[in-house]
Amino acid sequence: MKILRICLFLSVMVIVMPFSSANAAEKIDQFAAAYARAKTEVEKRSVCIEAIDAGVVRGGVSIDVLKRVFGSDFEDSGIDSRSNRLARVNFVSPWRSTNPLVSDVYRGWYLAISYTADGAVLSYHLSNFGKESTMAIPSERKADRKQDIGLPIPSVESGESKKKK
Repeated sequence: MKILRICLFLSVMVIVMPFSSANAAEKIDQFAAAYARAKTEVEKRSVCIEAIDAGVVRGGVSIDVLKRVFGSDFEDSGIDSRSNRLARVNFVSPWRSTNPLVSDVYRGWYLAISYTADGAVLSYHLSNFGKESTMAIPSERKADRKQDIGLPIPSVESGESKKKK
């Protein structure tokens, strides 16, 4: 029985130790510095994915942690129908409208966040779905609009190219 208690104690220590407050604060600072160094959309998205994988971005974490990591790209965006707060981290700066009757244009990858009035993150999602998918942006036209920069695209031979061989 005593061995079982010792094993249980050690397993709890292994689980708790990596998430001690000093270690967590250091990890948050590392991600904040990495995000501040990131200049492109792909670099910022990569830091975000790494923060998700490391458990820095997760349900239950304080919204202050995300504000610290994402800095000036973090933007509160209102309240949902259940009185939860909404926020967004834009990896590409939105085109701001000078006309109050015209909405801003959000494009590219972003992290959408829902959190409580107390500041606990309820949910989040990483996406690139938005207005850009339905509009042509002349200054950013690519040779192949189907390709998302930074993500691997599997090559698939079409039926036409198989017939020519």
